[in-house]
Amino acid sequence: MIAKKNVDREMIAAKFTELNRNLKELQKLRTNKFVELSGSLSTQWAVLHGLQVSIQIIIDVGNHMLAAIGEHAIEEYVDVIDKLGEKRIIPKKFAGRILQHNLNDFYQFTGYIQRYLRK
Repeated sequence: MIAKKNVDREMIAAKFTELNRNLKELQKLRTNKFVELSGSLSTQWAVLHGLQVSIQIIIDVGNHMLAAIGEHAIEEYVDVIDKLGEKRIIPKKFAGRILQHNLNDFYQFTGYIQRYLRK
Protein backbone atom coordinates (compact mmCIF):
# COMPACT_ATOMS: atom_id res chain seq x y z
CA MET A 1 0.00 0.00 0.00
CA ILE A 2 1.23 3.49 -0.78
CA ALA A 3 2.35 5.59 2.14
CA LYS A 4 -0.25 8.28 1.52
CA LYS A 5 1.92 11.01 3.01
CA ASN A 6 4.39 10.43 0.17
CA VAL A 7 1.83 11.03 -2.58
CA ASP A 8 1.56 14.57 -3.90
CA ARG A 9 -2.20 14.61 -4.42
CA GLU A 10 -2.17 18.19 -5.72
CA MET A 11 0.31 17.24 -8.44
CA ILE A 12 -1.79 14.23 -9.39
CA ALA A 13 -4.96 16.34 -9.47
CA ALA A 14 -3.23 18.94 -11.67
CA LYS A 15 -1.96 16.22 -14.00
CA PHE A 16 -5.44 14.69 -14.26
CA THR A 17 -6.95 18.14 -14.98
CA GLU A 18 -4.46 18.58 -17.80
CA LEU A 19 -5.16 15.04 -19.02
CA ASN A 20 -8.91 15.67 -19.10
CA ARG A 21 -8.37 18.89 -21.06
CA ASN A 22 -6.22 17.01 -23.58
CA LEU A 23 -8.74 14.20 -23.90
CA LYS A 24 -11.57 16.63 -24.62
CA GLU A 25 -9.55 18.08 -27.48
CA LEU A 26 -8.65 14.62 -28.77
CA GLN A 27 -12.32 13.64 -28.64
CA LYS A 28 -13.14 16.66 -30.83
CA LEU A 29 -10.44 15.63 -33.31
CA ARG A 30 -11.88 12.10 -33.51
CA THR A 31 -14.78 13.52 -35.51
CA ASN A 32 -12.43 14.22 -38.42
CA LYS A 33 -12.64 11.70 -41.19
CA PHE A 34 -9.46 9.89 -42.16
CA VAL A 35 -9.28 11.81 -45.45
CA GLU A 36 -9.50 15.12 -43.58
CA LEU A 37 -6.91 14.00 -41.06
CA SER A 38 -4.48 12.70 -43.64
CA GLY A 39 -4.82 15.93 -45.62
CA SER A 40 -4.00 18.25 -42.74
CA LEU A 41 -0.53 18.21 -41.26
CA SER A 42 -1.69 20.66 -38.57
CA THR A 43 -4.44 18.29 -37.45
CA GLN A 44 -2.04 15.34 -37.49
CA TRP A 45 0.39 17.28 -35.31
CA ALA A 46 -2.41 18.23 -32.92
CA VAL A 47 -3.44 14.58 -32.54
CA LEU A 48 0.15 13.39 -32.13
CA HIS A 49 1.00 16.09 -29.62
CA GLY A 50 -2.20 15.49 -27.65
CA LEU A 51 -1.52 11.77 -27.45
CA GLN A 52 2.16 12.28 -26.58
CA VAL A 53 1.41 14.72 -23.78
CA SER A 54 -1.41 12.53 -22.45
CA ILE A 55 0.80 9.45 -22.40
CA GLN A 56 3.54 11.44 -20.64
CA ILE A 57 1.03 12.42 -17.94
CA ILE A 58 0.20 8.74 -17.39
CA ILE A 59 3.92 7.93 -17.12
CA ASP A 60 4.55 10.86 -14.74
CA VAL A 61 1.70 9.87 -12.42
CA GLY A 62 2.76 6.22 -12.57
CA ASN A 63 6.36 7.09 -11.72
CA HIS A 64 5.18 9.22 -8.82
CA MET A 65 2.95 6.45 -7.48
CA LEU A 66 5.76 3.92 -7.72
CA ALA A 67 8.28 6.25 -6.09
CA ALA A 68 5.83 6.71 -3.20
CA ILE A 69 6.14 2.98 -2.41
CA GLY A 70 9.90 2.98 -2.85
CA GLU A 71 9.92 1.42 -6.31
CA HIS A 72 12.73 3.14 -8.20
CA ALA A 73 14.00 0.35 -10.47
CA ILE A 74 12.15 1.46 -13.59
CA GLU A 75 14.33 1.26 -16.68
CA GLU A 76 11.86 1.98 -19.49
CA TYR A 77 8.60 3.89 -19.75
CA VAL A 78 6.68 0.74 -20.61
CA ASP A 79 7.88 -0.75 -17.32
CA VAL A 80 5.92 1.89 -15.39
CA ILE A 81 2.56 0.54 -16.52
CA ASP A 82 3.62 -3.08 -15.97
CA LYS A 83 4.93 -2.29 -12.49
CA LEU A 84 1.69 -0.48 -11.58
CA GLY A 85 -0.11 -3.71 -12.46
CA GLU A 86 2.35 -5.85 -10.51
CA LYS A 87 1.89 -3.66 -7.44
CA ARG A 88 -1.91 -3.77 -7.87
CA ILE A 89 -2.14 0.00 -8.14
CA ILE A 90 -4.05 -0.61 -11.35
CA PRO A 91 -5.55 -3.96 -12.39
CA LYS A 92 -2.93 -6.22 -13.93
CA LYS A 93 -5.21 -7.06 -16.86
CA PHE A 94 -5.73 -3.36 -17.57
CA ALA A 95 -1.96 -2.76 -17.40
CA GLY A 96 -1.53 -5.31 -20.16
CA ARG A 97 -3.75 -3.42 -22.56
CA ILE A 98 -3.63 0.23 -21.50
CA LEU A 99 -3.48 2.79 -24.30
CA GLN A 100 -3.90 0.23 -27.05
CA HIS A 101 -7.61 0.45 -27.66
CA ASN A 102 -9.11 3.90 -27.22
CA LEU A 103 -9.11 7.16 -25.34
CA ASN A 104 -11.26 5.58 -22.64
CA ASP A 105 -8.10 3.86 -21.34
CA PHE A 106 -6.89 7.28 -20.14
CA TYR A 107 -10.12 7.84 -18.19
CA GLN A 108 -9.94 4.34 -16.73
CA PHE A 109 -6.35 4.92 -15.62
CA THR A 110 -7.43 8.10 -13.84
CA GLY A 111 -10.24 6.24 -12.09
CA TYR A 112 -8.00 3.39 -10.98
CA ILE A 113 -5.43 5.77 -9.47
CA GLN A 114 -8.10 7.76 -7.67
CA ARG A 115 -9.74 4.59 -6.35
CA TYR A 116 -6.37 3.27 -5.15
CA LEU A 117 -5.62 6.48 -3.29
CA ARG A 118 -9.00 6.35 -1.50
CA LYS A 119 -8.20 2.90 0.00
